[in-house]
Amino acid sequence: PKLASLHMILLDNRFDVIAVSETWLTSDFPDSLLLNGSNYSVFRRDRVGKRGGGVCVFVSSSLRARQVQLDSPAEILSVDIHGAGDSLRLSVFYLPPAREADAVRNLSDAVSLLRVSAPNSRFLCLGDANMPSIRWGTVPSSPNQAEANFLQVLDSLSLSQMVSKPTRGQNILDLCLV
Repeated sequence: PKLASLHMILLDNRFDVIAVSETWLTSDFPDSLLLNGSNYSVFRRDRVGKRGGGVCVFVSSSLRARQVQLDSPAEILSVDIHGAGDSLRLSVFYLPPAREADAVRNLSDAVSLLRVSAPNSRFLCLGDANMPSIRWGTVPSSPNQAEANFLQVLDSLSLSQMVSKPTRGQNILDLCLV
């Protein structure tokens, strides 16, 4: 059912870009089955060695897109997209709820590197952060030190979190950083 819904969205061709977190894709699942003859290119970062996770971005063939090479343990994918005299660096990430101690720091480092390495592009970072202890308000905060450091990185990059309503229970777990 999820693949059929994706195919309907892609074949409808109403979106220039579609970002997906927690894809659960593996290298055994070919791009051709995802695209199903649609007018999109797909960029993927599948999780290796464990079930779940993974991220991908679909970009309309009417736009030029190139995957950004990034050597990071964070589950993040970035694509530089160009069209109509404008450029955008789009990043999509997944941070699992049960994670290794360095996972938040790795994500912070990756977001920072991706942002500063494209100073002339607009930047949009989307993802499932699974950081329920963050309180997103006028001054975001978290009692968790790793998450507080993540917030400091976002502040230092002048990135703002745009999601204002809970996305899971009473928590904002899905982020849109601009």
